[in-house]
Amino acid sequence: MKLKKVFIIWTGILCILLMACGREDITEDSIVETKKTPSQIEDFYTIMNNVDETYTLKLIDNNKEVIDEITIPNKPHINKLEDDIIQVVISYGSPFYITYFYDTKNSLLSQAYDTPVLVDKGKIVFMEGDKLIVTDIFDREAYYKQIERAFSETVPPSSAIISARFINSDELQVDYYVGKDFMEKSEIIDLVEIE
Repeated sequence: MKLKKVFIIWTGILCILLMACGREDITEDSIVETKKTPSQIEDFYTIMNNVDETYTLKLIDNNKEVIDEITIPNKPHINKLEDDIIQVVISYGSPFYITYFYDTKNSLLSQAYDTPVLVDKGKIVFMEGDKLIVTDIFDREAYYKQIERAFSETVPPSSAIISARFINSDELQVDYYVGKDFMEKSEIIDLVEIE
């Protein structure tokens, strides 16, 4: 029994010595640089639940500076879109909501859009009165198309659009209601032809 304990102790000591001998000293040459992990969406905003049951949303830039702050009655929804873009959605009761966008890489804020139909490929599709608008999320000067049809009058106006999707960057497929009878119509719109 005593021999067994001695064997176990010597085996443990031997293992420790072997590990110590095999260890390399850390030198400046042996330090490996690690890549900075990409920022998470949560790095660019905070949501505080206030005592009065409102919410305060703060959007934050890469330098941890607050670039936008808003207090709202309902908790906002935050979505990450392509290319470092965050979408802020503020609901005011179905189907009404406002959305705006924050480009975290360039610290750009978009205007607020009322109940848009589609957000895709850096563009947003929404109703403005009785017109369907397709524009760049951040810059109307960069891209802006206005589509006039006999859309049915609805509240909100975007309810006249059943569905919309980009077939490619120049073509938009739209299914919508027409006139007072709410007849369904489907159309592929060539955006290049619209001025």
